[in-house]
Amino acid sequence: MFSAIAEFFHEGGWTMYITATFGVVGWVIAVERGKKLYVELKYNSQLFMSRVKELMLQDRVEDAIQFCNTESKALLPNVVKSGLERVGCDEKVVRQSMESTYLEATPHITDKISYLGLIANAGLLFGLLGTVLGLIRQFSALASDSVADKQMMMAKGIAEAMNNTALGLMVALPMLVFHGVYAARATKLMEELERGSSQFLDWIGLYNYGQLGNRVESFEKQKSAANN
Repeated sequence: MFSAIAEFFHEGGWTMYITATFGVVGWVIAVERGKKLYVELKYNSQLFMSRVKELMLQDRVEDAIQFCNTESKALLPNVVKSGLERVGCDEKVVRQSMESTYLEATPHITDKISYLGLIANAGLLFGLLGTVLGLIRQFSALASDSVADKQMMMAKGIAEAMNNTALGLMVALPMLVFHGVYAARATKLMEELERGSSQFLDWIGLYNYGQLGNRVESFEKQKSAANN
């Protein structure tokens, strides 16, 4: 197996090694991003927001901040915490504090995803370069006087062209799939973060005017009536 792989690269020429390097880097990034997006950043935002609302209804802001500290590995608790620490301030101040934390959090979601698309394009283009070089070798064989040399050079040219095409596609296709899947996942996480932040800002405005409990009670009554 290893001898076949070595022969595959040897026949493809120097461009194969560059394309393979892009592939290795791409897989490293893909594994790291997959772990980050689907394991480390996986979080039940609805359960968290319900607990924060419950503590705010009990006027336990400090307990809510401590609760955010216990969930500090997730992004939403850090954004909400920055708002809780400004409770009592003008809503504009609360918003600015949360926006600052939000901007610090978003790179954790979107980081390196664009590299996967770049690697897919680079791998495909280097594969194409190797294909063109192989075709040049193949056509240059036509100028050879010796039939044996001509056949050998054409065979090498065809192998170089096809091997580079194959490797370029093997690098590009998985990276394009990863890029699309991870971009969709990042969008979903960003939407959850924005939705939770917007919801909390609404609660802060009601809390500062002492209307949070009344609004929640009214909402629960409407929900109960709709279910009945």
